[in-house]
Parts: sequence; C-alpha cells; structure tokens
Amino acid sequence: MHRVNLSEAFGKLFMIKENNTLRERNLDYEVNGSIACKKCGNPWGSMMNYRGLNCPCLHVKNFGVTLKGEKVSKCSKWSELPVKFRAFDYANHVAQMNSSESEDDEEEEDENEN
Repeated sequence: MHRVNLSEAFGKLFMIKENNTLRERNLDYEVNGSIACKKCGNPWGSMMNYRGLNCPCLHVKNFGVTLKGEKVSKCSKWSELPVKFRAFDYANHVAQMNSSESEDDEEEEDENEN
C-alpha cells in the first residue's frame, strides 16, 4: 500500500528529483521521480503518477514515527504501524479538483468584469 498526501500545503514542503530511468511502469501508475525535504534534502519517498495525477508517495522508512508519545522502532512498511489510514478516493479527489478549478475560473471572470 502507498501513502500519499495531495494537499497544497504539503506540496510546498518538498522538492522533486526527476528519475530519467523510469523504475516502474504499470497500467495505472508509474514512479517517475523522488521527493525530498526542501529544507534539508532528506528523502521522503517517490513521486508516483497515478492515472495522470502526480502523487507524492511517502515511504515510512524515511521518517521517525511517534505514537502516543512513544517512538516506534524503524518500520519498513506502513502496515507495521498500529494506525489505520483513510483509503484514497481517486474519483472524489478529481471531482474536488474540478470543482476548485471551476470556482477559480468564476473568480477570474468576476475580476475581469470589474
């Protein structure tokens, strides 16, 4: 399972390092780069293109994890953590993006009329 964060705020925290030799190519997704912290350059994971949507995919092995005030020893898979994550809903995310773009277009039209 992959863990992604598609929020605008999160997108400002990392840089993308392009992968010129594509590592994985599947029907629905491909890994086309890596992501790293903008401040320190430490790796966070990979950039995955899923059905045309760029998704920063976080790798738990690159993070220190603290649950209920206690550090969890190094994890290599998200499934090793006693935490449940909400499943990614591609259709819902695309609908929200389209709705947001429509609102931006309407605001731009209003500004042009004034």
